[in-house]
Amino acid sequence: MERLIFICFAVFRAGVVVQMVGSTVWLAFESDLPAGSAAMCFAAAAWSVLLFAHVWRRGSFADCSTWWCAADVGVGLAALVSAVLTLPAPLLVGTWHAWAYAYTAVVAPSVAAWAQPGLRSVGLAGGLAAAYVITVLPPNT
Repeated sequence: MERLIFICFAVFRAGVVVQMVGSTVWLAFESDLPAGSAAMCFAAAAWSVLLFAHVWRRGSFADCSTWWCAADVGVGLAALVSAVLTLPAPLLVGTWHAWAYAYTAVVAPSVAAWAQPGLRSVGLAGGLAAAYVITVLPPNT
């Protein structure tokens, strides 16, 4: 059962990572994509590959250190912050320039798998949700 959960989360994350990397490469050639946004996109993609390779070797999310979960949430938060700091407001909603929101949406479900039921999962997911909402509220968008 744990492998099935891992595979589901990996497929969800891979789907978003493929889209965000593909759109970032395309946008870099077609428009003035800020370098900071592109760098954060490739860092988040590399992190995802490293993370899921580690979980696969360990056998399950629960068998990994909580620090891996905290780092995963940290990368999601860094992606949100980089989007707000590097992109002009009109590009923050409704475009793949703002890939960070889709990335964060696939980080959130894995928090429950990492932290197991309890206050840690509520705290981590709540912090991620709060950052998501804060970055999409005016005057950020």
